Parts: sequence; C-alpha cells; structure tokens
Amino acid sequence: MRHDTFVPVRNASISSLIALFSVACVGQVADVTLPRTQLDPNASASAVELGQAFNRVAEALRPTVVFIRNESRRGRVRAARTGGATPSATSTGTGFIVREDGYIVTNYHVVEGAHQLLVRLYDEREYVAELVGTDPLTDLAVLKIRETGLPVAELGDSDALRVGHWVLAIGNPLGRALSFSVTAGIVSATQRTLVSGRSGPTSVLDYIQTDAVANTGNSGGPLIDLHGKIVGVNAAIFSTTGSYQGYTLAIPANLVAPVVARLIEDGKVRRSGLGVTVEDATVEDATAVGLESVYGVVVQDASAGGGAPERAGLRDGDVIVAVDGKPIMSTAQLQRAVWFRGSGDEVSVSVRRDGGGASTLRISLQWLASEDGDEREDRPADEIAPPCSDNPLGLCLVEAGDEPAVGADPTTDARGLFVRNVYSVGPSFGKLMPNVDVITHVNGVRVRSLADLDSVLSECMAGQIVSVRTYRRRTQERGFTRVKLQG
Repeated sequence: MRHDTFVPVRNASISSLIALFSVACVGQVADVTLPRTQLDPNASASAVELGQAFNRVAEALRPTVVFIRNESRRGRVRAARTGGATPSATSTGTGFIVREDGYIVTNYHVVEGAHQLLVRLYDEREYVAELVGTDPLTDLAVLKIRETGLPVAELGDSDALRVGHWVLAIGNPLGRALSFSVTAGIVSATQRTLVSGRSGPTSVLDYIQTDAVANTGNSGGPLIDLHGKIVGVNAAIFSTTGSYQGYTLAIPANLVAPVVARLIEDGKVRRSGLGVTVEDATVEDATAVGLESVYGVVVQDASAGGGAPERAGLRDGDVIVAVDGKPIMSTAQLQRAVWFRGSGDEVSVSVRRDGGGASTLRISLQWLASEDGDEREDRPADEIAPPCSDNPLGLCLVEAGDEPAVGADPTTDARGLFVRNVYSVGPSFGKLMPNVDVITHVNGVRVRSLADLDSVLSECMAGQIVSVRTYRRRTQERGFTRVKLQG
C-alpha cells in the first residue's frame, strides 16, 4: 500500500497559469536569464568513488553474514500448558562467520531461550547450529555449524574509529523478506556508555553509536568500516517507539574479540577485576580531587574482595584515573582494562585523592564472582512511608533501626539512615538508590539518626561538596559518593 500524497493540478489552474505567462511575455518588462547549475566534477567523482567503495565492501562481506532463526522453548511450554498445537515461538536475527570451520558470532539476546537454532547462509544453504557459548554480560554468543571452507569476516580495531567515519551495517531487518540488507551511515559517537538492562549491576558497556539504519532482526550483524573490517556487532537501537529512530548501537570489536576467543575455547568467559566496587566520577568528585575535567571512576568500597585492594593502599573515594598508564575515562574502560587478564596479575593503578593528592598503587587482580539479579529490595506496595523532612541532600531519609540486615556480616554496623526516596530535582539524584542505600557516614562522621545528620550538615554551607558513605543491606556492599549540597 502506497502512502504517497499526490496533489492534482486541475485544468482551470493550468489555463490560468498559461494566461499569466502570456501576459508576462507581452509586457516584456525585462529579460530574465536563469542561472545554469554548475556541477563540480571533483565532487561528483568523489561521490561515485564512495559508492564504489560501499559496493566493494558489501560484495566482499555479505557472504560472511548469516540469517539466524531461534525456535524458542517458550512457545513449546505455552502449547503444552494450554494443550494446544501452537508451534514454537520464533524470532530472527543476524550473525557473521569468524572461522572457516563454522564458528559464528551473534548477540546473546538473539539465541536466548532457544530450543533449536537454524542458520541460513548467503548462498541459501541451511544448517542446525550448535550453541558453543554465551556471555550475557556483553550480550555476545558463539554458534557453530558443521561446515568448512566458509568465507570469514575479520575483526578490526574499533579504537581507530573516529566520529564521522563511514560504516556499513549488514543484517536481516524485519525477517527473511529483507535478509542481507546493507545500510550506510557515519559514526555518530564512540564510547557511548550505557548500562545493559539484561545483565548484572556491573554490565556497563562502551557502545559505538551510528546512524546506519537498523531494525528488529539486525541484532548480531556486523558493523563494517570501509577497509572491510568488522568494527562492531550491532546490538540495539535507541528508540522510544521500538523501531529505528536514527540511533544504532554496536558493541566495539576490541571488546568482541577477547570474549569470542574465550567462548570458542572454554564456552564461557571468566573475568578478573580489582576487587572493588566503582562508579563513574561526577563533577563533585572531579572538584574534590582537583581534576580539570570530569573523568575516572570513584572507589565505592576498597574493603570488598577480601580487603586486598585496601591493603594495597586504595581508599574509599579515590578516583582511579589510569591503569598501567592508560587513561580511564569511565567504568566501561576500567572493565576493559582488567577483565581479560589473569587472577594474580599485578596492575599499576593511578588515583587522585581529596585535596588534589596523587598516588600510584600496585594491585593484584582477582577472579570476579558472577553477578546476577536485581539488587533492589522488594517492599510491600501498600507500605506506609514515614514522613520526610527537607534536607540539603535532596533525600527522603528514615532511621533504619538498630538491627543489622538478615545475613549481614555481624562485624559490620549497618545502622544509619535509610534512603526512602531520591528527589529527581535534588543533588543526590542518580547517585543514591531509593529503598536500597543506607547512609552510614557523611564527611567521615558516623550518622545513626536524623539528629546526627543535622549536626554534621549544620557545619556545612549550601554549595559545599560532602562525602557520603552507604551500605546496601541486600548485597552487603559499601558505597561512596559525593554530593553538592543544595540551598
């Protein structure tokens, strides 16, 4: 069905136009010479060359792309429960071949819950695929089909991408009818840090943002530079409607490569880390430690991970600005810097501290435990919240009581002020979590009651930056943040 709107020109209107034109010719007030459009031959040649470059890359890479159909268990379970004959629920996606013996990379969410995975190649051959391994934290998966001599896509250097570089996306949008479609766009942004909604609390990824068109079914497909190298895996669209609105997000190849290598070798990914919890630095953090711009990550709990980082000299509130001399701009960059090293490996960690002090520490990495689930506590919907009093932190606080959380370390004093709500227009919005965090210290002073808090804040002025330490009862984690007091 076409949606073009045509406005017909009626015969009377045409006659009127002819009559007006005749009058104008008779009058001949002045000769009118229309300027001739001049085409820049160099510009035309450049456009042709760009189109030819697109064509060369597309023709070379399309045979490495595959169409994936996921026959989900959910459909079979639903049919069994209802007693009907409803077939398995199916969904489709994209992948690309990385080894000639049949290894294929795609997104985890493309294969999630699969009862059977079917792969169709560009030349129409179809296979039942084996699921080699998945990594939900990075939304990546590896499949294998029983075939050899397949064309292979080569991963490139995503760190070499710059805003404005041309890229191509190949995928299967909206199902089989539009399979192996090619779209072009530019890199709109790099290091676009977002928190994945499908993984644990540390799932913070640096995405490549592009305006190459993608829709449902493009997930798992390659993002390709004009050298024919895979620079990313298309994973999501940023949309308010569920369909393309101009923003496509891709997992960078420099993160894809080590994940895929481990999935092929072990079927899973094991990561190492510093053994501390961190958050991206804020303006208040940068001001407190004397940074000229906002970057780095703030240590929330140096005693986590058995206390080894704390013994190495790391403190709560330290801002990590580099690892092994490489600048750390965000949590995602810190993860990439340490994730794929071995437990026991030592790294050099550069930190900035309150007052502008700087220090370089040697810290041994340790294996990270798996992190799943939501750390928000479930609370009765009809629970009546106690009244809140205004405070310059922009929080609704209640006294948490004297009893520690169930299962909490008895040596940890978890008493303090429970964060009932974080006001969206207040200075703590985005820093503290309602119904999760308990404030235990402000500016290093222990607070167990609202009176304790009032006493500490009475010595502070509006606009002053204060440090806030927290405890999360369910996960038994300590946190650290800085808040600029409101007037």
